[in-house]
Amino acid sequence: MIRARAAVAAVLVLVTASAAGCRAGEARATFPRVVVAAERGSRALVVQDHVSLGAGPRFVDAVTEVRVGEGAALELVVLQRESDETFHVGNVQAQLDRDARFACRTLTLGGAFVR
Repeated sequence: MIRARAAVAAVLVLVTASAAGCRAGEARATFPRVVVAAERGSRALVVQDHVSLGAGPRFVDAVTEVRVGEGAALELVVLQRESDETFHVGNVQAQLDRDARFACRTLTLGGAFVR
């Protein structure tokens, strides 16, 4: 949560898809959910970074929920740099109050299938 009238240069949210505890070649599924709330009059940049740890196939179903309060400004940058064995499906939902501003940019650098 970004408090009312706060100005935050950058917040990093690291989301990992790990093969820990899996046998070699065994698939793993993760379902991360990130909630970002920018209160009234605040300003912030949030970087959400999806990375893979270890080898092996995996499926990631990521959901990001954003709430931008009255007069607030939020920029979200989503980096997807998972392994070439990863199937990544992501969804960003945003709710904006009066005079709020929201920008979302996605940069995809890996993955077998990314949507």
